[in-house]
Amino acid sequence: MTSEPGVLIVLEGADGAGLSTQTAVLAAHLRSKGEVSVISTKEPTSSHIGNLIRSALKHEWKPSLRALQLLFAADRAHHLEK
Repeated sequence: MTSEPGVLIVLEGADGAGLSTQTAVLAAHLRSKGEVSVISTKEPTSSHIGNLIRSALKHEWKPSLRALQLLFAADRAHHLEK
């Protein structure tokens, strides 16, 4: 972890709305300025937990709403750690 100040930019939107494209465009723009370091991530992650969430969202299995929320929380915790 760094002690330098930073900025967190979050792009929200529905699936298929072009979030990945807009993230790539914004990251490229910020990198082109050469003044900042850019880290792009997304959730759900590609971890085992993120894959469980994706399969639930595709209706491949049906967890309870509480279980799904806990999976999202676990995925966020894992994401922040890694």
